[in-house]
Amino acid sequence: MKKSEAKNKFEEDKFRYKGPNKLIIASTFFVILAVIGVFYVKSSNSNQIVSRYEGGDYRLNETFEYENSPISMTNIKSEIVGDKIKISLEKIKKNKLVYIEVEGSENALTAFITNAGRLVVAVAMCEPCRSKRFRIEEYNLVCETCGTRWNLNDLTGLSGGCPQYAPENLPYEVKGNYVYVDKNVVYEWRPRI
Repeated sequence: MKKSEAKNKFEEDKFRYKGPNKLIIASTFFVILAVIGVFYVKSSNSNQIVSRYEGGDYRLNETFEYENSPISMTNIKSEIVGDKIKISLEKIKKNKLVYIEVEGSENALTAFITNAGRLVVAVAMCEPCRSKRFRIEEYNLVCETCGTRWNLNDLTGLSGGCPQYAPENLPYEVKGNYVYVDKNVVYEWRPRI
């Protein structure tokens, strides 16, 4: 083979397709692997509750069965006493699921007794659809607008748009026949999504 033929062959080989670059293949593989990993982690935690507060743990000495459901929200009034919001425990027990507007705040509260007898006080908002109204159906709390369902006892998401964003439990204390919630927590509360 002469020099000119070798040079021509070299020039031809320089532009000939030799297959994919190994670096590109390896990079693509790791990107796909990362996407699959993120999807797996997100899907495995999809019903996990996102919470910023430790809710109260007041328990009544009785269990509640909601067989005659659905039970709609009943509006009740609250009272501002110093830096606390005061809510009647008797009205919560009587009505089972209540909606409480808070004077001076756009945020409202909901309160109910779980099947196990625990008092829950939470922000009255289904964050995905921004509804403030719920109902109880047997063992579930259900958004009136989008139908998202949460287990009544622990607010674990069961189905719907964003089950991990249940009405957010708020800390409270019970004194006598009244429930007290920190006013600033309610006034400063913002949606998680």
